[in-house]
Amino acid sequence: MSSPYTMIGSDGREYSGSLEEFREWAQEGRLGPATLVWSEADERWLLASARHELVWDLPRREIEAEAPSAPAFYRAGFVPRLVAFVADWMVILFLANLVVMPWRESLQDLLQQVQGQLELTGDAQPDLWLLLRFQLIFTAI
Repeated sequence: MSSPYTMIGSDGREYSGSLEEFREWAQEGRLGPATLVWSEADERWLLASARHELVWDLPRREIEAEAPSAPAFYRAGFVPRLVAFVADWMVILFLANLVVMPWRESLQDLLQQVQGQLELTGDAQPDLWLLLRFQLIFTAI
């Protein structure tokens, strides 16, 4: 009669035994969570960590036991996200005003020139050179 469990060892060879033997091997460290184990009950190879009858006997890694747990993240709700969005835009607008401040007078002068030209000529088409200058300064900002 064949043994109900078979495993592939670290040397690549197959080892067979009973459930009790496999539990002893797990406690000795010969059988790890990533070891492939065959069972006659379901007739397929699975990792030892996927076999419910062996999972509690498998050795835990000391590194995992000593490592601090990772911080838990949670999904923020609507109100905290809205507050963060408004705060971000306040910072962005403040920085944009700092950048625009040196060109504010020249932009206002150009805008007044365009408006003055539209009022004088009554034409719907302003001077393209003025618009180009305004656009270049605005794009640079």
